Amino acid sequence: MARSPADSDPPSAVSRRGFIRRAALGGGGLVGAAAGAGVTISRVMLSRPGQVLRAGAGLVALVAVAASSGAPLPARRSAVSGDLDFTFGRGGQVTTDVSPDDEAFAIVAEPDGRLVAAGRAGGSFALVAYDRDGMLDAIFGRSGRVTTSFQADAGAFALLLQPDGKLVAAGRAGGAFALARFAGDGTLDPIFGRSGRVTTAFDTDAEARALVLQPDGKLVAAGRAGGDFALARYEPDGTLDPFFGRSGRVRTAFSADAEAFAMALEPDGKLVVAGRDGGRIAIARYGADGLLDAFFGSGGEVTTAFSGDAVAFAVALDCEGSIVVAGRTVGDGGSRFALARYDRRGVLDPVFGSGGQVTTAFSGRDEARALVLQPDGKPVAAGRASPADVGGDLALARYEGSPDCADPSTSVSPSPPGGGRVLRGSTLGTPPTSPGDDGAGSICPGEAPPSTVERRVRLSKKWLARAGKTTSQRRARGFVRRAERIVARAVADGRLSPRCAAALERLMVGAAPGAVRQR
Repeated sequence: MARSPADSDPPSAVSRRGFIRRAALGGGGLVGAAAGAGVTISRVMLSRPGQVLRAGAGLVALVAVAASSGAPLPARRSAVSGDLDFTFGRGGQVTTDVSPDDEAFAIVAEPDGRLVAAGRAGGSFALVAYDRDGMLDAIFGRSGRVTTSFQADAGAFALLLQPDGKLVAAGRAGGAFALARFAGDGTLDPIFGRSGRVTTAFDTDAEARALVLQPDGKLVAAGRAGGDFALARYEPDGTLDPFFGRSGRVRTAFSADAEAFAMALEPDGKLVVAGRDGGRIAIARYGADGLLDAFFGSGGEVTTAFSGDAVAFAVALDCEGSIVVAGRTVGDGGSRFALARYDRRGVLDPVFGSGGQVTTAFSGRDEARALVLQPDGKPVAAGRASPADVGGDLALARYEGSPDCADPSTSVSPSPPGGGRVLRGSTLGTPPTSPGDDGAGSICPGEAPPSTVERRVRLSKKWLARAGKTTSQRRARGFVRRAERIVARAVADGRLSPRCAAALERLMVGAAPGAVRQR
């Protein structure tokens, strides 16, 4: 991948905020991985170091891409070095048929390493679940796939994971907000809305593009209604919250056609929503009651112009309460990554990039779709880079951030603490930390147990939980015994220490008692 041109390169002082960091992230702080011909990247998720889903040191990028010609739903995983993770699927990627016409728009990582992608298939919500190694999760829906129909053409654009393991997808059905909540096995949650589904109409065509979960269990969806920002807040059972806006709904008009693509929840309960206002990046901040925050920008709204039309697709909050957005700006026959940083009042940070703004070029038609802040405060933006409107590469760029956010007790590599972070409606969970969890990697520090072991242990637990049927117990024991043989081979050829093997055996005994003969 070619380096960024001069306007994105740092001057002599690379410590200035907003400039690309050269070290440990490819040439000039940029990396790219081919996405394949005829494919358009629609969503990228970045996990933080220390999560179960790691491929070496540093960040891991998890990508859901949408085919432009109705091809299967693809997903891929790669390390921030730019190398695809070859332990995932075939060569670091998987494709899954759901219907003749399907697209993926959102993805989440669960604590045990499972990935769930969401989108649309044949006019319905579609979810696909993959194990850590990229195989379809046989316990999820029908052979790893779930489709959920509404009374109109529907599609999911955002997905989050609740602490109880339930999945909530948000998007549109007809011209209304649409939400659906699923149990971990892909079945609809009967206590949410009507048989697991909720639709919310505005007085014009609407769709939800982002979703966050509040600490009190309430859900907030954001998107557009006509040419306005639109939000709706729901009680845990899916009913609209009457104390938010007007009967649970909020609309915010800007000076031009506006739509929201990203949302973040501040510690004090305020909501930061980002998107576009015509050709400018637009941000609005709301109080817990849904009213615009008068202390932010001009009456709660901020718009920022770049040299060309601009839009924000992702938003993140740093330790100082500053707001960082990432998206694209269009001009000179192409597009670039566009980032901007604001203080808590909505004022551009003059020490970030050039007057609070940064643009980065890769190969002509580039856009950032996800954003995460490392524990040391450095922003990492990810998206696509392409010489054409479709196809192209997975692209990542890391920038110098706020030195005040660096935590001296942690380091970026190899494994600082994990933690949840919302990225365009996708919540990243924390990794398992005890032998009682499903995660095998967390109990063998410094070692990499075979991914198939963790997968088989998790499957055995699922089968064992199926009403205690004899066939389920037999399948659970079979999964664990095969995992035991894999561990034994890894010890024999020196890939795993006896100490780690013993810890894994204790994990397997818990998954299917009696299946493992402990040493």
